[in-house]
Amino acid sequence: MKKSALFYAKNGLAVFPLLPHSKKPATENGFYNATTDLEQIEKWWNKNPNYNIGIATGKLSNGLVVIDVDMDSDKGKVGYETLKQWERENGPLPDTW
Repeated sequence: MKKSALFYAKNGLAVFPLLPHSKKPATENGFYNATTDLEQIEKWWNKNPNYNIGIATGKLSNGLVVIDVDMDSDKGKVGYETLKQWERENGPLPDTW
């Protein structure tokens, strides 16, 4: 996980540790602690090599935007179909990570 966190940071994505196998931040300030500082990232993952990786979006990560595509057939949510419709109306999304 540390290797991946460092890779993301070296490529301009601000990371922060999450509890292992979780989406819950491992730091008191959560995504507000997100950084590309390699020394800080080393400290976090040396403390617990099993930390999961959180990546901040927006300005901290060079304008990174995330699209969450929900799928829940029981509730009639078919996110990929919604995304395809959006692309038909607005044009294709750019290549991304």
